[in-house]
Amino acid sequence: MKKKIISLAMAGVLALCGLAAQPVPVSAASSITERVSVEVTPGLTQTSFVYTDGGARNQCYLLEFRPQDGQVTLAAGTPGDGDFYRLSTVRDMAEAAVVNGKHAVAAVNSDMYNTQTGEPWGVVVKDGREIHGYNVAGRTWRFFGLLKDGTPVYGDQAAYEENREQMQQAMGVHSVLVNNGSVVNADHSVNYAPRTAVGVKDDGTVFFLLVDGRQGSYSRGLTLDQTAALMQALGAHWAGNLDGGGSTTLLSRLPGESNFTLRNSPSDGRERRVANSWLFVSQTESDAALRTVAEDIRSLTQAA
Repeated sequence: MKKKIISLAMAGVLALCGLAAQPVPVSAASSITERVSVEVTPGLTQTSFVYTDGGARNQCYLLEFRPQDGQVTLAAGTPGDGDFYRLSTVRDMAEAAVVNGKHAVAAVNSDMYNTQTGEPWGVVVKDGREIHGYNVAGRTWRFFGLLKDGTPVYGDQAAYEENREQMQQAMGVHSVLVNNGSVVNADHSVNYAPRTAVGVKDDGTVFFLLVDGRQGSYSRGLTLDQTAALMQALGAHWAGNLDGGGSTTLLSRLPGESNFTLRNSPSDGRERRVANSWLFVSQTESDAALRTVAEDIRSLTQAA
């Protein structure tokens, strides 16, 4: 079995550490400023920052953790936390998982999908079970996920089959942005849009980037070329593009919060219904705290 893990770039370390007050250059024409980081739960950091490229402002967010540390892991979020497909908001998926006993503390949107049926375009492995097969929707989608031992894994269908028996969580990836530390994005269209991407560093650290867009001077959005360059600068040796546009969604609940809060500004003006999501699951949150959150979520659902 071949495990696929990858790299670290010093620009990414500088961009996230906040050790210097000066803007951090990403390239000759871009910079990262206004960095604010908070601990969502032990082992999971949420960072907001402004990325300026070519004079355009972009509001960005990161969620970063090391699955091998055992404090946080990923779970495939699905509508109703079930083994079927339909359309649902990221919030509803996260709340369903909490009610079912998962210590979810954050969530982001994941794969692209059939907008009529909610069928995802890529594979879905949820808690070790394949609930949507590879290439069922007729697309040779890539994938990203975690093995049963927490190792990040990604690649094409051959890599999926190679690691299939050890796969714990996996979902589709639209395209590869960075590989072996180099930008390999093949879509050079000038389409400024909200973006969601996932990256893996060579020490096994996993991070998700979300970029708001289509909102004037607040946040223009990025092209895929820009997204790939930013993922490389943030430390990705490998990075994949997920669903973006109005689907781009980041929810989290910080210590002491009972419910999930929408952190970004979706371009639709509301949370879009999507096919699936990535849930960040705490391994250290107490059962008592989880019970309180679950009861609050049940109460809100019943009141609605």
